[in-house]
Amino acid sequence: MSDPSQPAGLVTRLTVAELAQLANGRAHTVRSDALVRPVLTADHRTVGAGEVLVILPGTPWEEALAAGVLAGGRGVGAVLLEGTEPIPGVPTVTVAHMRWALWHTAAWVAARHAPSGPAGAVVLGTGGRGVSTALQVCGRLHDGEDCTLHSTDPDTAADLALPMALTRVADRGAQVALYEAPGDRLSALRASAALTRPDVLVALPLTGPLPAGATRPRIAGEILAVAREMTQDQTVVLCTDDADLRRLAGRIHGPQVMTVSTTDPTATVHATGFRRDQAYTATIAWRGHRSVAALPVRGRTVAVSALAGFAAFLAARGLTVPAIADGLDGDDYQDLLALLSLADPSGPGRMQRKSLPGCGGLLLDDTGTCSLPDMLAAAEALPLYARPSQELAAIVGELDTGADENTVKAHTRAGKALAAAGVRHLAVVTGTLPTADDTGAKALLTAAADHGVDHTELLTDTGPHLDRFAEALPAGSAVLVKGLGLGPVLPYLAAHFTARVAKP
Repeated sequence: MSDPSQPAGLVTRLTVAELAQLANGRAHTVRSDALVRPVLTADHRTVGAGEVLVILPGTPWEEALAAGVLAGGRGVGAVLLEGTEPIPGVPTVTVAHMRWALWHTAAWVAARHAPSGPAGAVVLGTGGRGVSTALQVCGRLHDGEDCTLHSTDPDTAADLALPMALTRVADRGAQVALYEAPGDRLSALRASAALTRPDVLVALPLTGPLPAGATRPRIAGEILAVAREMTQDQTVVLCTDDADLRRLAGRIHGPQVMTVSTTDPTATVHATGFRRDQAYTATIAWRGHRSVAALPVRGRTVAVSALAGFAAFLAARGLTVPAIADGLDGDDYQDLLALLSLADPSGPGRMQRKSLPGCGGLLLDDTGTCSLPDMLAAAEALPLYARPSQELAAIVGELDTGADENTVKAHTRAGKALAAAGVRHLAVVTGTLPTADDTGAKALLTAAADHGVDHTELLTDTGPHLDRFAEALPAGSAVLVKGLGLGPVLPYLAAHFTARVAKP
């Protein structure tokens, strides 16, 4: 292995002994020359065969052992563990300080995942769950061309199966958690930027509860600190519908700045006139070009994230450079917009659609998140995916609210939004969050009923209570399933509606 401080080409394998050297740890294995993939994850549910499973301090490794990922065909390549005692019979690298080990190992791996060739670009996303949409759109617009995506959001990293994202191996995913690095303390964003050296930084509004100790001005300050280290050959993409990011745009000097907005006509990429016809469209203006285009998502809120991904794609392709951009004509712009319409970012847990041909029903899987902004975006999108005559229903979990949010007010707002979307049948499943009681769930149902939802139920499980709720739904309904842990509800509903239609 070469000097870790000297980046080389892409490395797809390293030995357990080399991993131990990077992590300043000790290898415990029968064969220290055994190869592992340089992909680190702290979630034993998503770790792949041959990858490195990180056991965070305070997390029992017995869970991974019971899940069967430490041996056999699904076996991980190695386990990174703080302490001195290895896991019996499992290739283990023990380290004295997990944060230092992760930072140093991540730096080496990220350096070797930088793309090669003139078309290569590194895109780093930060902000809320909209980052997942932005990065998915950017990646699909590149259509296999050399582009590497990174994110400071751990859920995004897991969703997109990114090769390396710093917070994927960090303290249970706090977005601005501080990391111990040699001689310095770095935020997750600054550390990620230092490791990945992005050509394009995409900053979206933070959604959901703020991490402990974080404030929005501090987060904006971190974005500014990273932007000031960038050069005129690099680009910062900001969603200026957000007040904090709008103020930030005028303070960045050095890199190019692209702004994306639905409210500011001076933004670099400006979208207006959202409407639903055969497709969901908007009028998109960029550098003097203006045209109606079909969007790959539905709903104004998530459309902004998709447009941020479009802007990142333009930046990564060098189309923000005036000498290049000025050479584009209207036909070139139409071609770019045609690509955007095909860049559907949906996937499991992210507004994935499942049509039920037998009964004409539609299921929307949005089980990957449970924050208030995500709930509002899902409520906005539901009627846009359904047919005009289709009955709307929703099965949702409790919202994940932080210290800066009032639980009752947040759930009340969600209930009003679902009612405004035209939902007629609504169930809230309690117990989807380990720390929640049913106060928020009851507030959500009360607000929904007060604003026009005909049928509401509080479900304490997804067994007999769900059977009763499902029986009351018209077989051709469009049903939104929204909330962590509700994934199993989707195949249940599909089977339920299919069985009902099949009955003589």
